[in-house]
Amino acid sequence: MEIAAPSELVDCPLTTKDSNQFLKTELAALHPLRTDQAISGSIAELVGSMMRRTKPTIVEIARTIGISRRTLQRQLAAEGKSFSKIVDTARRDAAIAALAAADTSLGDLSFQLGYARQETLTRAVRRWTGQTPSGIATASVKIDD
Repeated sequence: MEIAAPSELVDCPLTTKDSNQFLKTELAALHPLRTDQAISGSIAELVGSMMRRTKPTIVEIARTIGISRRTLQRQLAAEGKSFSKIVDTARRDAAIAALAAADTSLGDLSFQLGYARQETLTRAVRRWTGQTPSGIATASVKIDD
C-alpha cells in the first residue's frame, strides 16, 4: 500500500503517542467528505483519486472516511447507489478520457484501472460505449483534427 501525503504533513511532529490514530486523523483530513453533496458523490471522488494509485475497495474507502463497510453500503443504498456501480462509473470515465487522449497503451490502461486482462477492459468499453477502444481513440482523433 502506498500513502501519498503533502510534505507539510510528513514534516510535522506527532502530537499524540498513538501513531495509528494520528494517521487516521490526518488521512481523513486529506480526503474529507464534502457536505454539500450526497455521499455517493464524495465516494465517487475518493474512488477516482484512489484509482490512480491502487484498486479501491469498499473496506478501504469506509476506513478512509471513518465508518464501517456496512454503514457505507447502507448509506449508498439509501441513495439508490452501490459501491460497484460507483467504481464502474469511475473506471468508465477514466478509460474514455485516456482512450480519447491516446496517451496510454491498452495493457497499461487495463492495469491502471484494476482489470486483470486487456480483454476485460475491451469488453467493458464495448459495454459502456458500443465501440471498441480503438474506435474511441480514432473518433477522438477525427474530432481533434
